[in-house]
Amino acid sequence: MQVKIVNKSAYPLPEYATEGSAGMDLQANIETANTLQPYVILTGRPYGA
Repeated sequence: MQVKIVNKSAYPLPEYATEGSAGMDLQANIETANTLQPYVILTGRPYGA
């Protein structure tokens, strides 16, 4: 099966940066900047454990 990929964003499609890379960098195709606020995930484990 072949799937046609259409990129209508201002950014290139994600790709692996180096051989052996585990993931790709994604970019959001948005008009305005958004700032993500830090948050804490409570796991019940002490910090650094």
